[in-house]
Amino acid sequence: MIKFKSLALSAAVLLAAAAVAPARSQISPLGPDGFALPRSDLTLLGAAEAKLYDPATKVGATQRWSNPDTEDGGTVTLISTFERDGMACRRLAHNIKVHGLKGERQFVISRCHQPDGSWKIVP
Repeated sequence: MIKFKSLALSAAVLLAAAAVAPARSQISPLGPDGFALPRSDLTLLGAAEAKLYDPATKVGATQRWSNPDTEDGGTVTLISTFERDGMACRRLAHNIKVHGLKGERQFVISRCHQPDGSWKIVP
């Protein structure tokens, strides 16, 4: 079971650590060309992501999240599963629409299940 605190932290790390765009290397979504999500959005995004960690979840499954207070929202889709160093791993695609910003932001990350029960972002 994923602890709520580590889930919120994981979501924050997701947005701060990696953004993958086609034909581009990893960049941070924060900064002059990026955006920031409030903690309430990160909590909802993390909860949607966590539902895709279940081993019974099939590739292609999508979870939606939305925050009526901020009008932000998006989807998280399980795009593949794999194993690394004996750990179960998931590759997740995030599509995020931030109220007031044009277009969607898209991120693809991989996470592996750690012995302590957390899911860590991996390259």
